[in-house]
Amino acid sequence: MQIRPVKKMNLSDEVAQQIQELVQEGVFKLGEKLPPERELCEKFQVSRTSVREALKGLISKGLLEKRSDGTYVREKFDNIFVEPLTLLITSKKLNIADIFEARSVLEIQNAGLAAKKATEEDIRRMEECIIKMENPKNTREAVLNYATEFHQMIAKATHNPILEDIFKVMFHIFVQDPRSIKNIKKSTAFHRDIYEKIKNRDAAGAEEAMRKHLIGIVESYKYGM
Repeated sequence: MQIRPVKKMNLSDEVAQQIQELVQEGVFKLGEKLPPERELCEKFQVSRTSVREALKGLISKGLLEKRSDGTYVREKFDNIFVEPLTLLITSKKLNIADIFEARSVLEIQNAGLAAKKATEEDIRRMEECIIKMENPKNTREAVLNYATEFHQMIAKATHNPILEDIFKVMFHIFVQDPRSIKNIKKSTAFHRDIYEKIKNRDAAGAEEAMRKHLIGIVESYKYGM
């Protein structure tokens, strides 16, 4: 995409739209410093006020961030989506069926894809995580941390950045529920089974193991310890 002169009435909005498109197309890369305001004014053929208003709007949206030496494209966008979604979900009473359904849609598919696409390095890291999780001296909090890390590894092993990002947002919400830690130690065997299926490239088996794990979570929510 080439920067084009702005001709619309709302100049700052047009500038903001073009900058957003330039980020999406990789012209302005994640973590990269934008050109100085003077240069942006020349390229867009607008006043400094229009450029400043555009930058201000994109900073408020979380696309850009202001640093001491200029304006940068944010390196990561997770928190932009996590925080409002967390507020939205936690403002309502979480329903066990809704949690199970959402996790099933995402994580069963992730497990199957990971079995097909995981690299040897992905599998090695999963194994290390499982071994740590199985330490009998672990606290519930430690097991929950390892379990969260393991699920993140599965999402990463899909090698689909969209699925990985969606998982980050959704799982952040799931682990906020205090019920998630109640019977966490009982889930260790399920995680081992999922790992073994992924290691053996058994996509159908990995999906089934993940399904059983999620059913186990639902049962623990219903009946407690």
